[in-house]
Amino acid sequence: MIKILLIGCGYWGKNWYKTIKSSRHQLAGVVDPKPSCVIDEPLFRDCSDVDIDFTHAIVATEPSTHVKIVNSLPLPQENILVEKPCGLNKKEGLKLNHCFPGYIFLHSAALRYIQENISKIGSPQYWRSVRASMGPRLRTDVSILEDYLIHDLYLYTSIFGQPEIAESIFEMEFEPPVKPSSINLFFKSPVRASLYSSWNYPIKERKLIIKGDQGSFVWENDDLYFSASKYITIDTIDDLGNQGYELKDSPLTQINLPIVSNLELELDAFLNQPEKFTLDISSIWSIIDSCYEKNTTGQAVS
Repeated sequence: MIKILLIGCGYWGKNWYKTIKSSRHQLAGVVDPKPSCVIDEPLFRDCSDVDIDFTHAIVATEPSTHVKIVNSLPLPQENILVEKPCGLNKKEGLKLNHCFPGYIFLHSAALRYIQENISKIGSPQYWRSVRASMGPRLRTDVSILEDYLIHDLYLYTSIFGQPEIAESIFEMEFEPPVKPSSINLFFKSPVRASLYSSWNYPIKERKLIIKGDQGSFVWENDDLYFSASKYITIDTIDDLGNQGYELKDSPLTQINLPIVSNLELELDAFLNQPEKFTLDISSIWSIIDSCYEKNTTGQAVS
């Protein structure tokens, strides 16, 4: 029987608590000195206090604790899920590289559909993503890159492979020790891309557009849309005097996706399909390092 120990039951851990409780698996216990929800299972202040049996663990604590916690657990790393960004830097990421990384959108039905149907858009031309909101918090341990934009880094990589970074522009909108709160990131190849993330944005926006020469995918919040579109050569001149190319397109059509939460899909992948997961932690940290190397703000931001 699978018995899961949940370590961290705060801002994100409480979502894991509810997901595990509603699954067919056993929640063996919770480690958190101040959980943010009512706990019905054995509760421990620290990992050193745990005196129950468990076969798997999910670590949903602050990044600075990831390596220490994983090293303290009597489990193979393959049986441990660590929430993103999996440590604080590439050195720590390498120490966790055999863990199951908590890259939640990699398990979404929307991404799976895009991966299986990417040929529908023809030759990919560009990627544009926005992941921004007003908070809900500013951070001093990691920047907007490791907190928000990392989601789009691994989504891009899962579809097109490792990117060649053209430029990264960080915005330090708050005084230290708050980390950079906004970033514009640009990829040269294998598909041109513009990625933007911010903690300091007047609305909540989560949108991804993948444009090809035959159509586009639009992924907004939890909804996925497709539009078939292309330009065709024309010989005539229209009423406005335009000539050369004419757009042939269809309206955005929503894709019917399975109604299941991304956390449920991630839990299933972690426990039942780990061999299908190919994107490792070190590859993401390599991209993050490159983002800092390509920083053009003239300021030390890492």
